[in-house]
Amino acid sequence: MWLWDAAVGPVFDRLESSGAILSGGADETNLKRIWWIGVGQLSMAPFHAAGDHSRRSTRNTLSRAISTYIPTIKALSYARQKELHLFDECGASLSPERSRNAGLLLVPMPETPGATNLPGVHKEVQYIHDSTTNSAIQITVLSNPTPAEVLKQVQHHDIVHFACHGVSDSNPSNSHLVLLTPDGTAADKLLARDISSLSTPGAQLAYLSACSSAKNPSTILADEVIHLASAFQLAGFSHTLANLWETEDQASSEVARDFYDLLFQDQGNVDDHCRVSAAFHKAVKKVRDKRRANYLGWAPFVHTGA
Repeated sequence: MWLWDAAVGPVFDRLESSGAILSGGADETNLKRIWWIGVGQLSMAPFHAAGDHSRRSTRNTLSRAISTYIPTIKALSYARQKELHLFDECGASLSPERSRNAGLLLVPMPETPGATNLPGVHKEVQYIHDSTTNSAIQITVLSNPTPAEVLKQVQHHDIVHFACHGVSDSNPSNSHLVLLTPDGTAADKLLARDISSLSTPGAQLAYLSACSSAKNPSTILADEVIHLASAFQLAGFSHTLANLWETEDQASSEVARDFYDLLFQDQGNVDDHCRVSAAFHKAVKKVRDKRRANYLGWAPFVHTGA
């Protein structure tokens, strides 16, 4: 409750007194969006998870607003300059120009040499396929992904989804997703610095279902917001979904399932930026509602970007 009492609660009090948001929480369909910009030690604070999460309580962020993280106002302005057209009537991407695949790149790693297995990855893959069955979106699966192949393919897809191990390094530019060497016998690293150097002007959504993919462990560089999620933003992705710390395999697969189910539903004329953030908010809240006391199980899931 400290984070709520000291930082988040006063923000909502001010917003409510000004009429910017409804007092005491709102209907889930009418929640406003808030972009959180942390400074110093608060740069890694879970503002979205602050408050009292006992049943029927609305003294918490999830009940008051849809949360997104962004490093600076300038970064937000840049991210929102890109107009998203994720889907037409059939679910096909409307990304303009380029010879890109109108679809989703799926990078699953259920087994990694030298690391624990991730059985939930199989569920995530199946959930994504099930969610897109009635859409025209095209899925490309890299079953034995190497960093070089992923860097090549990322530039040709609108949505990328990684289900693998993630490592947050003391030098945040060396934080990485764990993939495979070309011969498939050992683990290899897809580094944050290599991702950030990509140019993907048509990219829209990066889903990093990987531990600590939004974590910067360097206190010296706390204000720099350097981690895997920000690397994808620098590469041109308007939205990145990631994790603040280690996550439970089951919770990760459930959030992914519910997010894609909501994302591919017909939502009328809803702005695509809001569509992404609202779908993720609802997916995380659903897991929270089943695991209210287990903050470490549901709180790491965050949305960054536009």
